[in-house]
Amino acid sequence: MLDKKTYLAMKREIKCVCRKNLKELCEIMEFDDFEKELLFKFYDGDTVQKICMDLCISAMTYNRYMHKILSKIYNYKNTH
Repeated sequence: MLDKKTYLAMKREIKCVCRKNLKELCEIMEFDDFEKELLFKFYDGDTVQKICMDLCISAMTYNRYMHKILSKIYNYKNTH
């Protein structure tokens, strides 16, 4: 898992990527539909509460999945 500093840096980095590149990254990394939807809702600037309501998940589940997704992206970027 990522430490807090790296996690926050990855969140900032995701916000700075263009939508087209983010879609390509999701395809390359073979994210499932839930992971893509969660990532794009975050990218679009939805609040945690709105994302949780739209996806019918708890805030704890949101945080767990965001950590997993950002860890995958961080590991991919550091190995390729």
